[in-house]
Amino acid sequence: MEHGSARELLRASATDADAVRQYLQSIDGVELNGLLDGIAPRDAKCASKGKKKSEFLVEDDWLPLVHLLVRCETTRLRAASRIIQVLRRGSPSELESMQLLTEINLGYAAALDGLQDLRTLPKAQHAVRRRELLEELKLVLEIVFSFLGEVVHEKKPGKVLPQLLGLVPYFLGMVGELSGSGEDEETRVASENLAKLLELPWSCQTVPSLLDVLVDDTTLMSRESWQQLQENVERMVTTSPEMASETMNPVIRECVMVASVTGDHRWIGIVRYLLRQLPVHLRQEAEFNLQM
Repeated sequence: MEHGSARELLRASATDADAVRQYLQSIDGVELNGLLDGIAPRDAKCASKGKKKSEFLVEDDWLPLVHLLVRCETTRLRAASRIIQVLRRGSPSELESMQLLTEINLGYAAALDGLQDLRTLPKAQHAVRRRELLEELKLVLEIVFSFLGEVVHEKKPGKVLPQLLGLVPYFLGMVGELSGSGEDEETRVASENLAKLLELPWSCQTVPSLLDVLVDDTTLMSRESWQQLQENVERMVTTSPEMASETMNPVIRECVMVASVTGDHRWIGIVRYLLRQLPVHLRQEAEFNLQM
């Protein structure tokens, strides 16, 4: 599908969304790839000549069509995968990342809600639909973890890191809900995925983004996992070469937040260590900011 055809479908999504939904339900793989190429090119080189790298991503006016793509069963996975790929390869703004990843979250949340409406189906058929959605969620999580693995290796992680990390708790919750009827099964699934997350090669530059996500819902992590993470962060900061203050400050801020919500004073020990590394005037400024 040419870019112009994608534009036509976008216009139709505003005037006759039901017709667009029906079209998307029957679209084949080649057509869908063409449509996604029109909305979100795979590579910056696909962008119009003369555009900067940061300008090739999905524009605001495409959001109504993206909204439909991630809510259609036949296009949801391919659209979500492409959006995540494009965000990773490009240089999106924080707003752009948030808008697109929010659409992915809402699309899968709608799919999960839709399962409730299918309870009238025969039990075996409903179980199949449930399992299919679970496998799709796991696949998206794998894609997210794959790109996170690339991002945390970079010396200067892109702005997309916090946004990609933000997907993890939402998807862990949905995967846990679909994995089994008992709390033990949900806990097991969450623990396995969090272990994968913690095993990524985090650095002083990237770990603040991880802590920021985890501190929003401390129940995601067991006491043992928090202890392991604390030990890893302490080892990280005490063995790292001399850090610039702009690297230290986010680590200090997030460690204080973690200590506040977990009640574990060992995180404050990390803060004290880092404050001692700062020049006196920067240390006073950091201490003042922490008190605000």
